[in-house]
Amino acid sequence: MKTHSIITTELTSEEKRRMRGVFRARILVFLLLILPLAGGLGFIVYQAVMSFVDGRPDFFSYAVPLAFAGLCFGAARYIYPYYRNLAGYAGAERKEIVEATVESISRRSFRAGVVLFTLKTEHGVIDTGVDVVIFPDLGFGDMREGMKIVIHRVPGMRNELLRISAKGK
Repeated sequence: MKTHSIITTELTSEEKRRMRGVFRARILVFLLLILPLAGGLGFIVYQAVMSFVDGRPDFFSYAVPLAFAGLCFGAARYIYPYYRNLAGYAGAERKEIVEATVESISRRSFRAGVVLFTLKTEHGVIDTGVDVVIFPDLGFGDMREGMKIVIHRVPGMRNELLRISAKGK
């Protein structure tokens, strides 16, 4: 693996503003959607488990806790990482700028018209199914193998990048 210098610099006012907006939107989604959903699901799971205590379990007594466990595993991969980053949003002042070369890029399409990209650089893999780019300066469809790109990221944040741009822009 090649080693390149990583430049640390201050966030621009536009980046700070956008990060505050993302912070507020995620808090709002958490309060209005995720928290009530978790409370309702918790009550349903409680009722399913209590049917064992009452001595009258049925199909749902087994299915609901198993489905809830599957939901928790899925949330651990696709929802929780973005909420772990909220603390980083609140106090972020600096960013890292990394120059990289696209080693490979693959495209996956699904029936619903969703297209996902996996981008491999010498600094790691960026998967659009899991990773989020807040400022999409350069689309993944516009990237080519061997292309020089610049990745902006906040130190300590996983699964989120500030921006990806072509080198020289």
